[in-house]
Amino acid sequence: MRRPIFVRPLTAEEHVSLEQLWRTANPLEQTHILIVLRSSEGLTAAEIAHQVGWTPRAVRRVIERYNSKGILGLHDGRLANPGRRRVVTEEWQRLLLEAIERPPAAWGFTASRWTVRLLVAYLEQATHIRVSEERVRHYLRIHGFRFAAGSWLRGDAPIDGNAPAAAPHAFKTEYATHTPHMTSAARSGTLTEIYAPAFGGQPDAACDAPPERRNETGQPHIMASIDLLAVARGDQPADLLLTNAALVNVFSGRIDQTDIALYDGRIAGIGPGYQARETIDLQGAYVAPGLIDAHVHIESSLCLPPQFAAALLPRGVTCAVVDPHEMANVAGVAGVRYLAEISRDLPLHTVFMAPSCVPATPMETNGAALSADDLAALLADGVVYGLAEVMNYPGVVAGEPDVLAKIAAFAGRPLDGHAPDLSGKRLNAYAAAGIGSDHECTTVEEAAEKLDRGFYILIREATNARNLHALLPLVTPHNARRICFCTDDRIPGDLLDQGSIDYMVAEAIAFGIDPIDALRMATLNPAEWFGLHDRGAVAPGRVADLIVFDDLQHFAPRLVFAGGQVVASDGKLAFGLDLTSSAPPPEVTGAINVDWGSLSFRIPARGDKVRVIGAVPDQLITEERILEAKIEAGEAVADPARDVLKMAVIDRHRRSGATGLGFIQGFGLKSGAIAGTVAHDHHNLVVIGADDGSMWSAARAIGEMGGGLVVTEGDDVIAALPLPVAGLMSAAPIAEVRKAYDGLLEAASAQGSRLHDPFMAMSFMALEVIPKLKLTDQGLVDVEKFAFTDLFAA
Repeated sequence: MRRPIFVRPLTAEEHVSLEQLWRTANPLEQTHILIVLRSSEGLTAAEIAHQVGWTPRAVRRVIERYNSKGILGLHDGRLANPGRRRVVTEEWQRLLLEAIERPPAAWGFTASRWTVRLLVAYLEQATHIRVSEERVRHYLRIHGFRFAAGSWLRGDAPIDGNAPAAAPHAFKTEYATHTPHMTSAARSGTLTEIYAPAFGGQPDAACDAPPERRNETGQPHIMASIDLLAVARGDQPADLLLTNAALVNVFSGRIDQTDIALYDGRIAGIGPGYQARETIDLQGAYVAPGLIDAHVHIESSLCLPPQFAAALLPRGVTCAVVDPHEMANVAGVAGVRYLAEISRDLPLHTVFMAPSCVPATPMETNGAALSADDLAALLADGVVYGLAEVMNYPGVVAGEPDVLAKIAAFAGRPLDGHAPDLSGKRLNAYAAAGIGSDHECTTVEEAAEKLDRGFYILIREATNARNLHALLPLVTPHNARRICFCTDDRIPGDLLDQGSIDYMVAEAIAFGIDPIDALRMATLNPAEWFGLHDRGAVAPGRVADLIVFDDLQHFAPRLVFAGGQVVASDGKLAFGLDLTSSAPPPEVTGAINVDWGSLSFRIPARGDKVRVIGAVPDQLITEERILEAKIEAGEAVADPARDVLKMAVIDRHRRSGATGLGFIQGFGLKSGAIAGTVAHDHHNLVVIGADDGSMWSAARAIGEMGGGLVVTEGDDVIAALPLPVAGLMSAAPIAEVRKAYDGLLEAASAQGSRLHDPFMAMSFMALEVIPKLKLTDQGLVDVEKFAFTDLFAA
């Protein structure tokens, strides 16, 4: 695998020299300058090539030349691009620009504003040629359109008053047959705004460099736009001015009465004396950075990313660090790319991490496997940003080559951890591998030891892993800067009723944590851990993700900005916000590949005692319980009277016939069965029931739906929620998904379940990386021994 190449760190003097050179450079040299600046931000050659339309090899040559010769190397004619990629025709350009001149309704669309996806649909309809969303997005950017709250918007009047109204602030590139060239209007302007605001997607242009690309202060090199600087100086009006704000400064811990000037999706200035085209008087309300969820699996919302965003934005969550390993375990690389693509244009900024353990262990059957090379390719393409939770902590500690290869592929990037109960020398080894965080702590003692070893602690409050109140006593003024909040897995009802990170902030304040510390744990801390230095605070140059609220002691955002645009007000999404998504490709649709003819739930008795999985309320860990088996006709059967239910995990990916059978206690069903294809991390078909007949009908109902969740009583399906996207998610609005899910919970409760959410609990009973006893399609697993164990105890 080719080692990534980056431009050496640039000094302030070099930035000035590049700015001066830009004004006189020819078109080819201007492209060289852009390549150097993009590389200084940490973008790989492949990422830069995708943006400028060159080949990665040509980009690497420019970087190598600059590293050896400096600015003089940019004049080298041998650095000409040896071959442009697909040419954008004049007809293609003309149709696109004509379309944007009028609203979508003029062209037969019902939407109120143009989005990239809608423009793609228009172009494909008009040209009968398949069009890339990324190419449309790139073309709009270089023609001066800015992206805001789901739509591409025109820039303001250009610096050059004689230039056409549609000309961009910085530069305008036109496509030619071989190499890009700049218009005269562009050449008279200034260097492009390197950090163009964009909602959602991966930290590309809006992301800071990885650690090895930072300057001597540890901060990323940022080339601001001339217009942003002019607004910051007060020489030009801002887009929006927030006056009379009580700014919560997460840097200093102070609350300052001040004004905040926003321009082009960023914070231009703080203080009095600014002018703007629009002003909002906040009348003393508090302003803080948008909240960041430090670790979340969107799939657990049972909805696609746009509807997940619809639940989070009104709560003030404007950024989420996403681990798509649920989708990856079902649909592999194609699934990861699909989720990242439909998240790219959302006002919720999604930072995708690479699923590190697909499969989680060799003790399961899943739908895909991701190697170190697969993950490196996702990184090179800009799909992912860092390495998601490294769940195979035994493999890390033991130094297994394939695990270490994945860690090495993300050297210099954030490496998230997952190490429940790990301590002592084994914890030292885990930290020595470069892992920097952990969200699996359940006690203060465990979290304190990991803090001492240098980990960021991500306190989790999920639907079925509620660690917040147990860990809040950990927080002190001395360690609060190393603690973040995350939700991990939350169902629609919890997201809509209780909330997300906003709930955790409010609970922390109510517990007695200083409000500014609580806000830091939800903003600046995760931004610093993940290297997202363009957000996480209200400061000049940062993305204008902001929340406005009225009471510091009773935290509840009432106004939410994403990229300088109002996206939610009083708990509701802004009018006209486009949160639709395209239909999933065939490779990520649900598939239930089960050999129904050979499926059996019979367990022949081989002893008097069985190992039973003991479910622990509100926790992912389980207990190993040795209980007397109920035996009928030579078979071990469920015993609802003692809350001992039968459990089955069925391979649904490869039609192998593999089925793990066992028993579980703690679900409380008196009759019937529950089943689903949401089963971390392999997402096989899991069934828990009081009798074999109900279990059989539940499994078959799931097969007929193509994935989902059900409750059955005998042959009858009492409640169901189809999840046709990978057997994990629905394309329906989150309110509809929530209604169906509530029906499942009511049905399960009526059959005796006493858990807050038996379906979320069931989904973790097959996860063989969290102690103590779990069941996969391959058999019963003793997680602490990392080995299979016999169902029957001696």
